Order: sequence, then structure tokens, then C-alpha cells
Amino acid sequence: MTFLFSKREWQFGTIAIHIYFCIMERLTTILSITGSDSTGGAGIQGDIRTIGALGAYAVTALTSVAVQNSQGIHSVFNLPTNIIGDQIRSLLNDIRPNAIKIGMVGTPDIIDAITKEIHAMPNIVCGMSIESSQGRSLMDNDAIDAMKRTIWPMTDILVLKFHDAEILLNHSIVGSTGMIEAATELIKSGPKAVLICGGRHAKGVLTNVLMANDNVSLFTLPDTDNWKTHGIHGSLSSAITTFLAMGESTENAVARAHDYIKSLVLYSLESSFGITHRLMQRENSHDVSNRQMQLYNMFMEHVANCHKQIRDTHTYANMLCVTHRYLAQITRRVAGKSPKQLIAEYITNEAERLLLCTQKTIQEVAFEFGFSSQSQFATYFKKIKGVSPSKLR
Repeated sequence: MTFLFSKREWQFGTIAIHIYFCIMERLTTILSITGSDSTGGAGIQGDIRTIGALGAYAVTALTSVAVQNSQGIHSVFNLPTNIIGDQIRSLLNDIRPNAIKIGMVGTPDIIDAITKEIHAMPNIVCGMSIESSQGRSLMDNDAIDAMKRTIWPMTDILVLKFHDAEILLNHSIVGSTGMIEAATELIKSGPKAVLICGGRHAKGVLTNVLMANDNVSLFTLPDTDNWKTHGIHGSLSSAITTFLAMGESTENAVARAHDYIKSLVLYSLESSFGITHRLMQRENSHDVSNRQMQLYNMFMEHVANCHKQIRDTHTYANMLCVTHRYLAQITRRVAGKSPKQLIAEYITNEAERLLLCTQKTIQEVAFEFGFSSQSQFATYFKKIKGVSPSKLR
């Protein structure tokens, strides 16, 4: 098939290509080496989204294809090692990334193929996953040993989920002190820094511990029933990689990455895929400033902590030192709902969990959430959920 273009069209195409490569040279570029996630919540899809949201450019090398949905991973197909190596080599011969993030790598052969290609590259972040969030094994012992032997010595920061760190150390981790001891032990295996994520030592708080340059830093994230954890580990790792590529120190990169995770729409009540339902997916996301996003997250944190005592939206506005009208503008821009709707949904979701998962009576649940009577609670619940508490049970 022959395509005919005018001289003007050819000139325009040449200019467009030239502009593209000029942009590529100026943009911070991140190479993500990981598997695919069919849901888009994690994997290479999540990395592209996070890196792009932070103003960098993502190039990718796919290691595996996961067959999964919101219920979990059903099967995994690992790409041939020569294809994985060729992807990385082709990119590095053309585009020199400012940093590399390594995610899902399931076999020793894949790890060896990656190691050969990325040797001596700067800013390598290893966000390995040994088990999925549903408990499926993603790496066997041989793959873990290969990772320790080859990738870890080149790694600037190793990012681990709490349970994965326990698997690696073959013992339980207890409390923040235990996390610090675990990071100290893991850093002896080669990585320059270790971040262990997801310690649940206090109600409503996730604790992350960073060991870097002989210093320990603790970070926290809100932990509520409406925080869907699928994809958070990958997004945090990608954000750290991006900030390292932009010239931040390890400590500052980790701190800024945590700020980014907090800036997402943390409490997406209607999303089955958790972190994928976020601000940047809304058509009006460009209308929301960082300050408004912070206020929204602060509002939802107050709701999470005070919903059993406070339902009045004006009280929450006063807690934030803003007018009720301004708070309503923020919640509508971010979540498309009024403060009253968000509070009501949060309360009824929590009440529903108690009704379905405990032996508490409807009256006990009503009193726990500050209602004066079972009847008042039943009316409120039915208005939001469309079904009475008794029928729900």
C-alpha cells in the first residue's frame, strides 16, 4: 500500500517528530519494569499513571501478563526472557532514563535478564512483591534468592510491603521497633535504603519505616475501611522513583511520595479498585488546587475519626477553619458530592459492616453511631441505603 503526502504534510510530520524528541530530552524519564494488571489498579498501568501525574514520562518493559479482576489474580504468564531483555536494551540504546523502577519479576531467569541490562544505571528502586494483596505467591524462593544476589546490590531503595518483609526475614515483625529492626537487617543484604510499608500498630494509621544513610524516618498514612489497598504499594514505589529521578534525596523522595499518596482521593466509597478511582480521572481535575485537595483529605480524615459523634457539616467546616459553603464547593469538585452525602455514606457503610459482621443488635449499632433511637437510625439508614437495617440482615 502506498501513501502519498504533500511536501507540506511531510514537513509538518518532521517538525512534530522533532518536537516530540525535544520534549523527551527535557522530561524526566522513568523506566518501569514490571507486569501487567488487567484492572489498571497496579502493575505497569498504575506506574504509567503515577509517573505521568507527577510530571515525568514513563517508558516500560513488560515482564508478565496477569489474568485478574477485582477478586484477585487468576493466572500469570511470564514473557520469554529474551523478549524482556530486548525491550530494556532497545530502550536504553535510545532513551536514557533518569531512574528505573522494578516491580513484578517472577523467575530467576527474568531477574538475571534484567540485571544484565540495567547494570550501572542510576536511581534504581526495587518495589518487589512476593505475595499479591489476596495472598497469591508471585515469587518462589529461587526468584527471591536471585533478587537478593543480583538486584539488591544495585538498588538505591528497596520498597517492601509489611508481610513481604516478614516472609523475607522468616519471622513476625512486632510494632514500629520491630519494623526498624527489620529494615536494619534487610539493608545488610545490599540495598542502600529500605522502606517497609503497612505496619498496623495503631488504630486508623498505617506506619511506614525508612532506613537510609543510617537514619530512621517514620511516615504515616490514614488506614480506614474505605481505603482500598490494591495498587498503593506500586504507586508509592513509582512516586519515589520519580522524585529520585528529579534530583531529590532518598529521604525527600520518600516524604514527597507519601504526600502524593495522601493527595489522592483516599476514600473512594464507590470504587471496586481502590486507588484507581482518583482525582486525575475526573474531568474537572484541573480545577482542583493542591490546597483544596488537602482540605478534602483533612475533611475525610475528620469524618473517619469523628463520624460516630458528629454528623453536622458546619462543625466539620469549623474544624477546618473554612465556611460551610467553601467546604461544599471542594467536595463537589473532588468527589461530586456534598459534605452531607459523604458523611452519610461513611456512617452507613460503617454501620452496614457492623450489622453484617457482628452480633450487635440494631439498637446497639444505632447508639454506637450517636442516634437517639433505633427508629431514628433505621430511617436514616434506609434513606441512604434504600433498605432498612432489619431487611439488610
